[in-house]
Amino acid sequence: MENKILKAIEALDNKFEKELKFLRTETKEELKLLRTETKEELKLLRNQTKENTQILQALQHSAEVNKAEHDQMMIKLSKVEGSVEHVKIDVTGLRKDLSTMEIVTANNYADIAKLKAVK
Repeated sequence: MENKILKAIEALDNKFEKELKFLRTETKEELKLLRTETKEELKLLRNQTKENTQILQALQHSAEVNKAEHDQMMIKLSKVEGSVEHVKIDVTGLRKDLSTMEIVTANNYADIAKLKAVK
């Protein structure tokens, strides 16, 4: 009877050992697969991060260029505004001169009419 129990225990022990080896092998394979998948995902994330960084740098450069162009346009606009103000002042002066010329011309016309009347 003891032999039977020992053989049964030994058989169970062997079965347990085989099952344990199988589970260890299976676990190792799953771990390898998980590591591989994790490495691939990490690589993809790194690539995406690099691409996002490049996009952000390009956008930042574009924003800086746009800012410089905007500043140049504001400077040009200020110059144009100054020129327009100068022209406005000149036009106002010309209007005054034209009014004076109209008055002088009207006076001269009146004088000419008087001289014609005296004749």
